[in-house]
Amino acid sequence: MPNHGGDIVPVEICRRLRDSPAIEPHLVSVIWIGSRSWATDVHAQSDFDIQIIMDRPDLDASLALADIIAVFTDVDLSIMYLDDIYGPGAVLDFQDGTKGLFFMNVLASGTVLHGEDVYGQAAARLTLADLAPSLTFTVREYLSRLRSMTLQGEPAPFHFKKYSLKLLKDVLLLAGRLDPQCMAHVSNQDVLDDARQMYAFGEEVDAALTSITDFSRSYSPREKAVILAQLEELVRGVRW
Repeated sequence: MPNHGGDIVPVEICRRLRDSPAIEPHLVSVIWIGSRSWATDVHAQSDFDIQIIMDRPDLDASLALADIIAVFTDVDLSIMYLDDIYGPGAVLDFQDGTKGLFFMNVLASGTVLHGEDVYGQAAARLTLADLAPSLTFTVREYLSRLRSMTLQGEPAPFHFKKYSLKLLKDVLLLAGRLDPQCMAHVSNQDVLDDARQMYAFGEEVDAALTSITDFSRSYSPREKAVILAQLEELVRGVRW
């Protein structure tokens, strides 16, 4: 298996997609997002987050895509079709897995490696009122994950920290502290600093939060529990 490194990975995937006679006729856009794309908070476990947008489902294209992606083990792939984004009459109807409208701002700030900028203009028109329902849903979904990780352990050593930071960012968005169009480029340290300015954390919580951006070590069960208790309180204070 080839050893793909650096920024070559998304570029090479895009090349193979364009060169595939089964995929190319259906290929609308290839977008690279995530920490590697923005060179923000990159760590040892950072993968390549790529979204591929197709015009419609097609069996041959799906089989060809599976063959291409199988070679790249460090890619977090999202496949979207145009009717996942726009419903009848070109009405915005976006859903990407568990991610709703708020995620369009993340995709709009990604690097378009091929095709159309599908999200840019649509995301720019979205208001906080438009985004709030999807943000609230996502925050509560993160809380569910964090509760399980506190009680049963983490699927990966840094996941509790990762999802705590995601939740804090979305709480700050709901509170109007962050610009949704800039959310993708806000660093983990900036999220922590802003949260500390907005909330008076207790001494034990604040001490635990000091290492939340360090993904090289996991929290202790006690640290997880005290942070989760604080996050539960924050979410109840910003429910839209």
